[in-house]
Amino acid sequence: MNIVLTRIILLARWDIFEANRRHAQQNSQFSIADLAIAVLAFVGLAAFLIFLSKIFSPREKPRGVNSPLRLFWTLCRTHGLRLSECWLLWRVARDHQLKDPALLFVEPELLDVDMLGAGFAPHAAVVESLHGRLFGEMDEDAAGR
Repeated sequence: MNIVLTRIILLARWDIFEANRRHAQQNSQFSIADLAIAVLAFVGLAAFLIFLSKIFSPREKPRGVNSPLRLFWTLCRTHGLRLSECWLLWRVARDHQLKDPALLFVEPELLDVDMLGAGFAPHAAVVESLHGRLFGEMDEDAAGR
C-alpha cells in the first residue's frame, strides 16, 4: 500500500515538475511588446503621482499687502465669530456694495438693521446681536459723552 502511495506522489510531483518546466520554456522569451507595456505602465504611474502631488501640494500664494478679504476673515476669527455669522456679515457687506468688507468692523451704522434690505429681515436678531458684540462698549461710551 505504501509503495502505491509513494508512486502516486512521485508521479504527481513529476507531473508538476514537467508542467513548470514546459511553462518556463514557453514564457522564457521576452518580447519588445512586454518591454513597451512595462515602460508605459511605469510612465503612467509616474504621471499619475505627479498629478496627485500637484493637486494636493500646498500652493504658496503671494501675500499681498492690501488684502481686504484676508483682513475680513482675520477680524472674524479675532472676534470669535462663527462661520454662519461671518457669512452673514459677508452678505451684509455685499448688500452695501463694500469693496472692503472689513469696514463692517469699523462703521457701526453699516450694521443698522433699518439700513439693510428686506432679505435680511429673518436675520435681524442675529445682525442686532453682532452689532452689540462688535460695538456694544463703543455705543455706551458714545452715549455717556
